[in-house]
Amino acid sequence: MRSVPFDWCPRAEMELERFLDLHDGWPHSMTAIRRRVNKSLRLAHGLSEETTKPHGLRATAASELAARGVTVMTLKNFFGWQQISTAQSYIESSSERARKDLYR
Repeated sequence: MRSVPFDWCPRAEMELERFLDLHDGWPHSMTAIRRRVNKSLRLAHGLSEETTKPHGLRATAASELAARGVTVMTLKNFFGWQQISTAQSYIESSSERARKDLYR
């Protein structure tokens, strides 16, 4: 099980604690998570269930955090990756994206 630090945002931490207290943890499967993501996508209108997956949302979050300057160790620990190289790939792709944006 991975831990996710929410203490940077008191409201998020409070809501997560409330949710876990209410539902006695999160004993759901990946299928249940996919169903919830798909329902959210339908409600968002215009986002495709075929092209948007939980893993992709997680990768997008990692890319955004890297682009905002989050350190490689923070990324590794936040996402629970075993290898630092995984976090480094997000940092490197973020740098490449910034370079291309500046060039344009």
